[in-house]
Amino acid sequence: FDDGEKHKSIPSITDIIRESRYSFTTCEIKMKHLYTCFAAIRGGIPTYDIKAQIHEFIKKFPDQFKFFYPDGLTFSSSNASPTYGQYNVTAICNGDYMTPYYKKIRDKFTAMFRRKAFLHWYINEGMDETEFTEAESHLDDLLLEPEDYG
Repeated sequence: FDDGEKHKSIPSITDIIRESRYSFTTCEIKMKHLYTCFAAIRGGIPTYDIKAQIHEFIKKFPDQFKFFYPDGLTFSSSNASPTYGQYNVTAICNGDYMTPYYKKIRDKFTAMFRRKAFLHWYINEGMDETEFTEAESHLDDLLLEPEDYG
């Protein structure tokens, strides 16, 4: 995330999780809730400092975190130097901002499955049609889970 700025503090590193300008997707990260997030951090930052800052980050925005499990915001740290910049963060997050994309995937999957499009290829490879029904059910659950956690 070195775009000419020098991020020398851990708070600036954790804050990039919320900024869409650092995202590789076209979705807006203006979210109500963050469900889970994993961050891989490179650049020799002490693990204790990262852990303390993540807890501060969660305290700073308590209403935005609706974790499905206790450690919904996890990280790994490496002392390896990044190619560009002083620090490097790769974050994979799931929040309510992803719901429209999950709905779009579900709608396309349902439309193709109802028409049995390409189904014969998968059946010829040994899959059963019930596996597709289960996948459709899992997509529905994925959309309903956030509502259950409020």
